[in-house]
Order: sequence, then structure tokens, then C-alpha cells
Amino acid sequence: DFSNRSCLCFYLGDMIKQFHPYGFAVCSNEAEKDFEFIFMSIRDGLQDLNMNMNEQNLVLVADGAEAIRNAFSSVFGEDHNMVMCWSHMRKRVQKKLHLIEDKNLHNEIMDDIDTVQLSNSQKTFEVATKLFLKKWKSEEKFLQYFSSEWL
Repeated sequence: DFSNRSCLCFYLGDMIKQFHPYGFAVCSNEAEKDFEFIFMSIRDGLQDLNMNMNEQNLVLVADGAEAIRNAFSSVFGEDHNMVMCWSHMRKRVQKKLHLIEDKNLHNEIMDDIDTVQLSNSQKTFEVATKLFLKKWKSEEKFLQYFSSEWL
């Protein structure tokens, strides 16, 4: 049962932009020091193998756990993109759709969130987010949750 554990999977990209997994970690708690150990082990292991890691292109994809984000920043620095895992986010948002009384709107709202997620740049994401918030402004309870948790 992995329900109370954090899973991290690490990928390495090759020259033709294919990704290959090279590590997997399961933590029984979400302590920052544990994640720091994992990130340092990856960094040091790659250095030991003489594999050049372009740290400028690092992107963290994880759930919203603060311990993971803090540990990543501690090991690799603050100047990296950190992206919310789409699967985690979508599941959590679906559980909050009860805040929208009209059940007929649930699918449309999730479709719009899916569309916002497809933004290919920060600027596009910001514009799409503003339009999403404007469109659904009547759903105050849901937007309050969505904005505070995910935006």
C-alpha cells in the first residue's frame, strides 16, 4: 500500500529527446531531509558516472509537497521550474467539484482546466487562467479553492 508514501521517479533525456527512467524512490514520510538525500544522491551519482547534467534545464514535476520543493531548491538552487504533477492536481480538483452546485457544469469546468493545462508558455498560461477565472466568476467557492491551491 503506497497511499501514505511519496513516490519520485527520475528521468534522463537523450539526444533525440527520448526519456529513460534511471531512478525511483519511495519515502515513507515527507521529510525534507529525506528528499534532500535523494536529490543529492542523484546529483552525485551522475557526477560519479561522468554524466553531464545540464542543471539549467532541470524541471521538477511533483505533487505539491513543500518538503519535495524545498529539498529540490536546496540541492539544485532556486532557479528552476517546478511543475505540479497533472495527475495529482486533477484528482484533487475533481474531489472539490462538490463546491459547484450545478452538477451539469462539472465536466465543462474540468474541460476548461484541461485546456488551461495545455498552455505552451507562461504567458499563455497566465492569459488562459485569467479567462478561466472570468468565465467561472459566479462559482465563487470553487474559484476560491482553485485559486488558492493551484494558481
